[in-house]
Amino acid sequence: MARYINIHSRATIHCRLDGEISNRLAYVILALSLLAAGCASSPDVAHFKEGVAFAKSGQLNEAAAAYAAALEANPGQIEARLNLGTVLYKQGRLTQAEREFRLVLSQDPEHVAARENLATTLEAKGGYDEEA
Repeated sequence: MARYINIHSRATIHCRLDGEISNRLAYVILALSLLAAGCASSPDVAHFKEGVAFAKSGQLNEAAAAYAAALEANPGQIEARLNLGTVLYKQGRLTQAEREFRLVLSQDPEHVAARENLATTLEAKGGYDEEA
């Protein structure tokens, strides 16, 4: 079975995927095409979108690196920090995930997803505390 990916922007990419090639390649191509086409308005947004694509394709190391790059460009980008925490959690890096969720909450104490993710992380670590 063949699948085709067509991405239209300033650059057009046509790829034919055969056989058992997974969606990972499609997400990587999409992320790279967005970067190449200049669709992102700033470096932090470009890295964030790249992180989302890598995370969706299961490439967690690459996703973590992209989210970290987004945060380097804009330390206040809450969603990049939240997503980095989620990736770290999925990798079993619970202490680092906890740190990221707490940083989100330091910027936005009412952030529901960060509160829920922090609680889940603390539970996985074996101890829930009142700060969550």
